[in-house]
Amino acid sequence: PNKKEIIMSVQPDLTGKLSGYAATDDYVTQMSTQGGRKHFVIVLPLPQVVTTLPIPDPNVPFDDNREVDANHAKSFAQYVRTQNKWHAGCLTIRVMSGTVAFKAFEGGQAGALQFGLLSVPRNARGVFKIIDGQHRILGFKYLLDGLNDDLMSAVSDLAKAERISAEKAVIDQYTRNIKSIKDTLARVDTDCIAIELVVEDDVELAKQIFVDVANHAKGVRKAITALFDQSKVVNRALNEFLDDPSTDDLIRDRVDPYKDRVVGSNPHLMGAGSLADIIRTVAIGINGRVSAAQEKTLNQKVLAAEANRFFEVLRKSFPELESIATGNTEMSALRKTSILGSSTMMRVMAGVYYELKTAGVSVTDIKGFFEKIALHTSAPISSANSSGAMWLNATTEGAFADGANAPGSRAQAVKALVAAIVGWYKKPPAELK
Repeated sequence: PNKKEIIMSVQPDLTGKLSGYAATDDYVTQMSTQGGRKHFVIVLPLPQVVTTLPIPDPNVPFDDNREVDANHAKSFAQYVRTQNKWHAGCLTIRVMSGTVAFKAFEGGQAGALQFGLLSVPRNARGVFKIIDGQHRILGFKYLLDGLNDDLMSAVSDLAKAERISAEKAVIDQYTRNIKSIKDTLARVDTDCIAIELVVEDDVELAKQIFVDVANHAKGVRKAITALFDQSKVVNRALNEFLDDPSTDDLIRDRVDPYKDRVVGSNPHLMGAGSLADIIRTVAIGINGRVSAAQEKTLNQKVLAAEANRFFEVLRKSFPELESIATGNTEMSALRKTSILGSSTMMRVMAGVYYELKTAGVSVTDIKGFFEKIALHTSAPISSANSSGAMWLNATTEGAFADGANAPGSRAQAVKALVAAIVGWYKKPPAELK
């Protein structure tokens, strides 16, 4: 007899397993109220941020937000890529009422907070509008695109190297590069950021939220950044310098850690931010910015030691600074009587010190040169005397003004003054001969 072919059918249970067919995106959330508005806080892995939220275009600003600086976003991307311990505050996103649904968990009430599930229809993702966080979101996009592009290039490079039988060292380098990129991608895939969804229908009130956040945020002073940001070699050198018990008497206990500028009766020689600028200038010059390569090669201990040497030369060259170091003169008096009461002038001298050392001038000869300048540092600057005329005529940039106690701090004027004083070493004005 003919046997019938028996076909077994299996009924798969796909409920809740094929997320690509879901009608909504569902998030565990915390709901609260602030300023009469509902706020929902969710947390997303970085790859989901760039697929869920709108991506700002530097060339076409959103109607309800400011234009985006692509370089700032790229800088943030590089920060997240290179710093395993990176941190960023939550993104603030506007949604319209009626486009999201909240369902509280059983027992999910905790005082004014409720925990539950937030559902966003996938055909309503466009209702997400950025209030605060444009540069971070664009930065995440640059980060992920950059990592994937770099991985493709690295894999291609390795394949080519293997095809042409390149040296083992070359192949090993490509292999290490691929592993490094994959490790970073693995980290980024699990790194998350908090997102605060604010329910607000009125676009003008949404703009006000952005303005309110900006207006009530207190900026971080350069001095605090210099002391706390240890990702920069100059800032590490600053802390090394201040913590060293052998720091020169001119500096020890005379740096204000909280102020960018010290003026008037402030008893300190300078603020921490100004000291960081001087350390940088002594290391790479008045025109210099520490490059990414230098961040890896410069040593904070060496920078701190060289800065200390500069302040020692400065103290020994200028009697008024020696008097500060010994406690015989107060800073309030120095600011009124000497141009060296200005941290800008000290940075100028740091620039001169760097240029002369780079040109091969010995520290002894630099000190001798500074001692000649020390005869002409009285303040205020006056065109009525030869010292004042020397400073007023030093540059065409107007580094000094008649009657001023310090040079101007414009970058161009400061650079010009450094160049002028360096030039005096070989071709001194009459006052220095």
